[in-house]
Amino acid sequence: MDFDDDVDEQPSGPRPELREVGVHVAVTVLLAVLTAFVGLASSGGLRDVLVLAAPGVVFVGALAAAWRTYSCYRADGRWQIWQGGMWFLMVITLAWFFGAVPAVVQG
Repeated sequence: MDFDDDVDEQPSGPRPELREVGVHVAVTVLLAVLTAFVGLASSGGLRDVLVLAAPGVVFVGALAAAWRTYSCYRADGRWQIWQGGMWFLMVITLAWFFGAVPAVVQG
């Protein structure tokens, strides 16, 4: 007797949504760090703009994750994973912004 037709097979590897969120968060943070390093290597007004733009890069990544959350929710997908990535990026945005502003103001 063959029971293979009745069994729902789950993929044995990691879930693709988790990998997608991990890549999204990693690329977003990497781009922000690169922006901050270029800003720190610069001087004058460009330095201030790039140091303040770094948390903006993370914020844009958080907004993109929020959009993916909504899209997955509307498609009855696994939106909770994207929401977790969005909140992680939002916390990084706020912490980075409130650390960068005093550094720019003080010179």
